[in-house]
Amino acid sequence: MIMDKFCLCLMAIAIIVRLLSAPLMAQELAPEEPLTLQEEPSAIQEEPSALPELREIDRVIAVVNDDVITKGEFDTRVSALRAELDAAREGDQSLPMPPEELLREQLMERLVVESLQLQLGDRMGIEMGEEELLAAARQIAQSNSVTIEQLEADLRSQGTTMSSFLADLRRQMVIRQVVDALVVNRVRVSPDEIDEFLAQIGDRDIEGEYFLRHILISIPEEGNADQLRSIERLADDVVRQVRSGLQFSEAAITYSNAPDALDGGELGWRKLGQLPSLFVDALPGMQLGQISDVLRSPNGLHILKLEDKRGLATETITKTRARHILISADNAIARDQAKLQLESVRARVISGANFADIAEAMSDDPVSATQGGELGWLSPGDTVAPFQRAMDSLGLNGLSQPVDSQFGVHLIQVLERKDEEVGDLLIRRQAAEQLRNRKADERYSEWVREIRDEAYVEVYEP
Repeated sequence: MIMDKFCLCLMAIAIIVRLLSAPLMAQELAPEEPLTLQEEPSAIQEEPSALPELREIDRVIAVVNDDVITKGEFDTRVSALRAELDAAREGDQSLPMPPEELLREQLMERLVVESLQLQLGDRMGIEMGEEELLAAARQIAQSNSVTIEQLEADLRSQGTTMSSFLADLRRQMVIRQVVDALVVNRVRVSPDEIDEFLAQIGDRDIEGEYFLRHILISIPEEGNADQLRSIERLADDVVRQVRSGLQFSEAAITYSNAPDALDGGELGWRKLGQLPSLFVDALPGMQLGQISDVLRSPNGLHILKLEDKRGLATETITKTRARHILISADNAIARDQAKLQLESVRARVISGANFADIAEAMSDDPVSATQGGELGWLSPGDTVAPFQRAMDSLGLNGLSQPVDSQFGVHLIQVLERKDEEVGDLLIRRQAAEQLRNRKADERYSEWVREIRDEAYVEVYEP
């Protein structure tokens, strides 16, 4: 790819040289006619013919293994990031806009990592079909309670095109599959780890959530004693500045090496099991708004701020007994047809038709179809998010509208609900899921450092 761009540059330069040299060659080839004394030069001087408009060729500003990052691509992403930060600041006036140099530097590092992940996706043969991409866009629109047409209008109002949105979505979906294959799906949680975690949190509610901000000051892998002391002094100084009034989000943007630095260090809502043990141990003594002391881990020095906490001491869950009819659909036309079919089925059931008989005859779910569409008792999180949201919104015996999911289109009916005390088995399952997420986050950070260290990266212009 680098050679392709180099050849294109040479061709463009050759064309420009030919254009500029054409008038000179014409003058050299034209025969000279001597002027006579009677010939007077014309009083009207002809304007020289205008040179063709020259446009700057998009130049390479970074090389990442076999890929390049161009100035045009980078400037587009800078503009998009500024728009995101402006939107975030509308919701949180305390979030500062980072200095231009820092913003460009951190964005370049983000693009380098993205490029490495996408190159891995190419080597793994991961492809994202148009129908799969459009289905994901429809899900995003549905989760925001808008149609795909309204989503496109919203994008235009923000200065973004639908094609640009889909291109970014495609990149993120490929990266998600790469991360799942190489990181998430390789994470294992042992029974001993679950026991250790439950002992660590004690009587604190496993479902309690904490809203945190975070600053990471990285330690070089082969740093000497002087470098380590300098980094420790910097971390202590950051803590003093924040406790003296510097906004934590501004400190994160300025000092943090974490991927969330440009978001003001926001980790968002996290359960205890999703946090490193280092953070779990620090939280019990912290009050809302408090800044932690400097916490040390193998990959750096950490500073936490506890913004909020919620959802503590839940002892029961609501389980739902439901049934459904599924029509598989792998493209937009098939989904539209499936929705029409299920709208017709819904009208028939409301008019008295037997749901179970219809499910047995036409549902594409081979397991539940033989049971009249019955799924049994479902706990929160047992189903995919669109199905869960639609099911939770229904009353007893309620029938949903057709619901899109990754499996196709569903018609859902709620039969019963009951509250059930959270038992040991469920607590262990919740603990295992939180630990899996925590280990995946930790492994992801290590993996990014590994692929970054192994790559050839040359940045010419941040």
